[in-house]
Parts: sequence; structure tokens; C-alpha cells
Amino acid sequence: MISYAKLRSGAWGVRVQGDPAVVGAIVTVTKRSGETKSETISEIVGQGEGVALCAIHQTARRGGGRGGQFPRSYRPRPYFVGRCEDAPCCGCCG
Repeated sequence: MISYAKLRSGAWGVRVQGDPAVVGAIVTVTKRSGETKSETISEIVGQGEGVALCAIHQTARRGGGRGGQFPRSYRPRPYFVGRCEDAPCCGCCG
């Protein structure tokens, strides 16, 4: 059985029971909710008595919970040189 475990460093890793852990192996982890996720073992932190505690490759996560959108204050604005005579008016002309 493979499950998530908090490492001493504060990062998340996996606890591998029964099967030998190998660096670079892709393992399927079952969450408490029953959902499964694939993780890659980057380092074996410790092992003994048929259990290995392993670090996993951290994936970059986008925060904010807005589906990757820019925060409102950083949203790019349309840029027009001069007035909007050749394009639909963006409201910049007043």
C-alpha cells in the first residue's frame, strides 16, 4: 500500500509498504477520498521493517483558485495606439 506522508522537512512524500521503493519509479498513491494519483519517487528518505519513506518530485502548482486567471489588479488591458477608429471602441476615448 502506498499513501502520502509528511516528511521531516515539511514537504509531502509517500510511504511505501510491502513493495521495494526505487528512485525514479512512478507509483500510484491512493488518497483518503479513494482518488488515485501518480507520483515519481525522487529520494528514499528512510526505510526499515518493510516500509520506505520517500520524497516525491514536487509539481509546480498554480495558486489562487481562479483557474489560472490573472488576479483582477494584474489583468492585462487592451492596448491601442491612438484612438479606436480602426477597432471596436474599448471605452478609452471617453
